[in-house]
Amino acid sequence: MMITKIIEIVSTVLKINPCELSIESQQTDFEQWDSLTQLIIINKIEDEFNLRIDDLIIKKLNSIKAIHNYLKDNYMGHTT
Repeated sequence: MMITKIIEIVSTVLKINPCELSIESQQTDFEQWDSLTQLIIINKIEDEFNLRIDDLIIKKLNSIKAIHNYLKDNYMGHTT
């Protein structure tokens, strides 16, 4: 599932257990999820899903749900 992959990527970048994340997790919940970490997360999402995310959108993708919704709406090879 897409959400599982997103959580896996975010947990790896944040260096936390995936169990600490849910669809409701957001940037403000984790001190280590700063602007640089945000760029790393987005880069790994782009690599995993083979897409490019516009720079103007990146700042808005500040939660698991926002990333999931963006991919659901913009990634052609997705499964929900």
